Amino acid sequence: MGSGKTRVNLPMLFLHFTQSRNSRVVRAHFLSSLLSEAQQYMHRHLLASNARLGVFEQPFHRQIDLDMEKLEVIRDRQEELALYSGIQIVSPEHRMSLELKRLELDCEDPCVEILDEILDGDQFLDVLDECDAILQHRYHLVYAVGDPSDLYSRIERWKMAEALLREETGKFPSSRVSRVLQAPHVSCISPDYAKRLGAFEGTRLNAVVDSTELLREHLKKAGLPSREPLVRAITDSSVSLQAALGDYNHKFSPYTSQLLALRGSLEQFCLSSYRSFPIVEAHQVRAGLPTVGEVDGCH
Repeated sequence: MGSGKTRVNLPMLFLHFTQSRNSRVVRAHFLSSLLSEAQQYMHRHLLASNARLGVFEQPFHRQIDLDMEKLEVIRDRQEELALYSGIQIVSPEHRMSLELKRLELDCEDPCVEILDEILDGDQFLDVLDECDAILQHRYHLVYAVGDPSDLYSRIERWKMAEALLREETGKFPSSRVSRVLQAPHVSCISPDYAKRLGAFEGTRLNAVVDSTELLREHLKKAGLPSREPLVRAITDSSVSLQAALGDYNHKFSPYTSQLLALRGSLEQFCLSSYRSFPIVEAHQVRAGLPTVGEVDGCH
């Protein structure tokens, strides 16, 4: 910040590349919030000066209906920039919208051939302003292409998540999970989470202590003979579900989707371990990978 990259270094790069024998078009990428200011600055110091360097902005959005006339104008302008030395200024959204527009067009569309010529990356020499921001993943996801498809086993996944949260937060006297969570030194309530809008009461598992050893041994021995392979199936992600269930695979085959969803929840949010974690209801799902050590709720 403030070291003159945009106002000093970039114009020098533009002049160097355009005045060299490189036949490619210099394409400058600016964040959309800085695009207007950058265009005005480049126009004032590169075009309206002795350099007489052409500056052309290439806007685009998905609502534009492409036809041969519009595409020919874009292609002619690119050829003009390559011939008379100029730079093309774009934002990541505009560039990728045009690229993804190509995916929407049928292969038999007459616009495809000329659009492929316009999008040919070999004809450009790309210069990125604020490259640390432009190279982030959010500037490589503009919009989906194609028809929406249902999430695989979505109903089973939703019911599993609801059942898991209901068991964790339920206070029914007959609930086995409730009795375990209410036992001494097993869990606690975090009031910070209870204050959040739409939140559960913030159940947290405590770390393993000696006083809960008998309770844990009792839980390990409880249940039917199928309990051990079933617990392994939903907690051990190193083996397949079928291999973990073994002889009981036929018994649980109708519930494969639910077991896989439960295994995924336990693996993602560390419910199968003895680390502390909260149960909260989150209406805004955060996309992307969680940071190291981040286990802050069920989404």
